Amino acid sequence: MRTIFACAILFGLAAAGPAEKSEKVRANDKPGANERNDDKGVGPVKMDKFLEWCSKNNKSYSNYSHMQMRSSIFNVNDAVIDELNLESKASGKAHAARFEHNFTSDYTQMEFEQLFTGAQPLSSAD
Repeated sequence: MRTIFACAILFGLAAAGPAEKSEKVRANDKPGANERNDDKGVGPVKMDKFLEWCSKNNKSYSNYSHMQMRSSIFNVNDAVIDELNLESKASGKAHAARFEHNFTSDYTQMEFEQLFTGAQPLSSAD
């Protein structure tokens, strides 16, 4: 069922063609927030990158809105990776760090911390 849904989404995106105006989620925005920054693209190239990453990491989502949310998070993390790579390259060091995507690229910071450190969100009663 997931494979059929994923194929249907890919077919729909391919049939839709390129977006007229590309947008990018600001790196400082909370994932899922609908604020957009028109100066950089999230158009077909960003979606292609996300879908390629999904395929490589065997990711599938229960519905389209969940996929859109994860795509937004991926785009925020992609911007962070790009910025870290620029800083690293600007350092001039021969063996400077190189950052890339991995299976956690669609996780929020909180999800990442909960998964790898066992951190729990603060309750409102604290």
